[in-house]
Amino acid sequence: MKIIIALSLFIIPFFTFAQGPWEFNTASDTEGWVGATTQVNVVTPSTTTVSQSGTSLIVQTTATSAGRNPNINKPSAGIAIATNNRLEISLKNNSLATFIRFHVSVNGGALNNNIVPGIDITTSDATFKTYVVVLSGVADTSTITQIYLEFRTGTGPNGTNYTPAAPAPTIEIDYIRPFKFVAPTRNVFNFNTAADVEGFTTLTRVTAIQATDGPNGTLKMTSIAASTTDSKVALNAGTFTVDGTNKYAHITLKNSSTNTRFGLNAGGITYFPYQTYTISDATYKTYDFNLSTWGDGNQQPEFGFSVQNTWLPTSTYAVNDVVVFQNSTYTNTTGTNTATTPKLDPTNWVLQGREGALLDTTNSIYIDNIVFDNAGVVPTKFGTVYAAAKNKVVEVTWNTYNELNVKGYYVQRSNDGVRFSDLFFVTSKNLQESRYDFTDRTISTDAIVFYRIKALDNDDKISFSSVVKINLQNKNSSAISLVNPVKSKTLQMQLNSLQKGNYQVKVQSLGGSIVLSKDLPIQNTSTSASLLLPYNISKGFYILTVTGNEFRYTSKILIE
Repeated sequence: MKIIIALSLFIIPFFTFAQGPWEFNTASDTEGWVGATTQVNVVTPSTTTVSQSGTSLIVQTTATSAGRNPNINKPSAGIAIATNNRLEISLKNNSLATFIRFHVSVNGGALNNNIVPGIDITTSDATFKTYVVVLSGVADTSTITQIYLEFRTGTGPNGTNYTPAAPAPTIEIDYIRPFKFVAPTRNVFNFNTAADVEGFTTLTRVTAIQATDGPNGTLKMTSIAASTTDSKVALNAGTFTVDGTNKYAHITLKNSSTNTRFGLNAGGITYFPYQTYTISDATYKTYDFNLSTWGDGNQQPEFGFSVQNTWLPTSTYAVNDVVVFQNSTYTNTTGTNTATTPKLDPTNWVLQGREGALLDTTNSIYIDNIVFDNAGVVPTKFGTVYAAAKNKVVEVTWNTYNELNVKGYYVQRSNDGVRFSDLFFVTSKNLQESRYDFTDRTISTDAIVFYRIKALDNDDKISFSSVVKINLQNKNSSAISLVNPVKSKTLQMQLNSLQKGNYQVKVQSLGGSIVLSKDLPIQNTSTSASLLLPYNISKGFYILTVTGNEFRYTSKILIE
């Protein structure tokens, strides 16, 4: 088999041939590249010879049996990563090879094919094509002292052996050029440009594309295979880096899948909290990460998602109890639980179905934007806050999002809507989304009362929910009264004398697009609800409808 490998010059001020570039323009000069006389991946010899002809390095293997992959070797490469962290290779491939695997020796150590990632190459080329090899896995202070290029078939991460054809086709490499690449720094990602993923690419078992979701440009991520580990996307080192002096990440996303765990990693470190996020979202929510422990240098973040484990090594389980572990379902068969994971404890646990089956490979996760900054964690957000009254007993319920560093909540009551006093304190669950309830039995007379929730962080910072109003005086008030215009993107309603049951609240644009759809349970004769509208809703007129139990209410509202 005969393979032609050619390289051309890249203009970099004063490099020796030890560090390249290697161009092969001088007659009979292979510039130190030799053919491998033994196979670098197996013991079977694969005699390969090289020579220079024209402007190409001609590589020929004398073996055409299975697994005799052609190899070329630069014994004294001398590539210092501090000054050269990439290889640019231009080649025209007419062989059956579809992959190049790289074997490198770092600082004189043993050859290793798991340091520098291989690259896919095209076949039957009519012209030269350029490929960039990232010399990742090698420290900035190290030197690649020797490098092998092994031509294989298949695709990454390692390709596969193949049988060279006879007579031998050729591969012509136009140049091999070490160079220094410094990725620009970027700290805000919006994904608003069609087809532009802004550097975020597939890492493991996931597709990552730019897609439009309603008015939002997004990074759409979808798992493509069941697995016991995370699906991951990553910021490609060849595009951008994130400034490590930014110690917080704020990620706004909508999870349309049933995957429930979301993590941020960089440099092999997972940054907490490891978010448990809601599933089948109708709106976008913001998740925050504290990155105070990552270095001040440039960072390449990764995002992983999977299904949250429910199995705990210290918990007690009964026979037939079901847990989730590594995206899989296990059932307890003995009533015994040990520190050994369900996967490794077949005595007490049995796998239901196949491993990794819980990972949602159909529905997607949409990231609207990612911001790296030093603004700290976004304060707790209140979702729906409502109060319902019956026989002078008021039930107050509220939902929260983004519970990070929260000590707890005070339920506050007022008779005038201005001066509030604390009634009750509940400790925070510190989850991404939580629901809380409180029953007020201390109202002695018919009255108009106001409630709000006060959130107290661990650093003693305070934030408040919107105020809800309950009217216990007027038994004949209209079915629904509104605060209109709507302010602070919070819809406030008083619902009176409605039948017990479930009602649906919808807010639509004048063009008919639904911007909010919420279920509202009515248990008592008087209910006050405070509904948080989407953060990105535009100002203007909208149509509000409330339906349920043969009741229908419609009103035009103005959102300021």
